[in-house]
Amino acid sequence: MCDFYVDINCAFIPKEITHDAHPNHLLSIVKSSAKQSKEICRACKYSMRRRNLVFHCPSCNFYIHVECALLLPRVIKHKLDKHPLNLRYEPAENHISEYFCEICEDELIPWQWFYHCTICAQSMHAACVPLILQCEQNTYVANRKCV
Repeated sequence: MCDFYVDINCAFIPKEITHDAHPNHLLSIVKSSAKQSKEICRACKYSMRRRNLVFHCPSCNFYIHVECALLLPRVIKHKLDKHPLNLRYEPAENHISEYFCEICEDELIPWQWFYHCTICAQSMHAACVPLILQCEQNTYVANRKCV
């Protein structure tokens, strides 16, 4: 009647969340504005202007993209790894310069969120993890070998 359409995924985004990366405060959804364009996402370190909707803590000026807050699983497991990898919000080891991604083999910036196993000291970019998850799905669907 009024030509108003909402994407089904956007319709179910909660108005407020709590997140492990900022556990003591409630994060509210806000529309990104020119004022927030200088602010960066605590997860991926990209600007807030990159996305339309973001979660924000007004008392701490904490920002996180909706996708970063809701789509990154806390724990992942790959069939070739003995241990699960946990999503980390800060460095996990004392030697920060020794971080590198097990998937792409590029250096990791330990203040950007990443996956890490403290037992075997393996780390992965959060952005590289979908490659593992996609590989796992393709293994079963198309019978391809993924490593």
